[in-house]
Amino acid sequence: MRVIQEVIDFGVVKATGLLAICLLALPGCLSGLGPGDVQPMRYFNADAIVPRVQATTAPGQTLRLRRVEAVDHLRERIVWRISDVEYGFYELNRWTEQPVHFLERALSNELYGRRELTRSAAVSMWLLDVQLLAFEEIVRPEHSVRVVLHAHLIDASGESRLLETYEADVPVEDDGIERVAAAMRHALGEAVARTADGVLAARE
Repeated sequence: MRVIQEVIDFGVVKATGLLAICLLALPGCLSGLGPGDVQPMRYFNADAIVPRVQATTAPGQTLRLRRVEAVDHLRERIVWRISDVEYGFYELNRWTEQPVHFLERALSNELYGRRELTRSAAVSMWLLDVQLLAFEEIVRPEHSVRVVLHAHLIDASGESRLLETYEADVPVEDDGIERVAAAMRHALGEAVARTADGVLAARE
């Protein structure tokens, strides 16, 4: 009986050891998963797509893009929303960068490229601060994406000339996170274009 018990004990220890080895090796195995295996982490670009419409320009006007920020929950994980009070995050679907970086590039390209404003770092200059309030997939009632920006424009004397929120909603035509990412690029482009329109109108 003693011999049998020792054999059983040895078997339990051996099985436990093999299980521990498998668990330690699991992360390495998962990191090498391919598209046909268990779902891997996926990353999506959201650089803005510029709307195909004629844009107002302001050659020679100077502007300092001072501060571009985002609310705390807008980071790499893609956000989904099902109501005004409930939202969540995809664990395996993420942006290649934090959304605020997509926004900052889009603003810079729109204002200093497409709208022909002149970039300035001077303190006594027109200043623009922009905060990203929403960058999310709307799951229901209709599948879409939403980008919401809050813009604050201050003139050279320190007076507030624009304090406005701009929103862009773009429908998602088919299922799939790829469609969400593609729609988000258009929504960001539209929201930034509307912000630029507001900035130029406030300077007239």
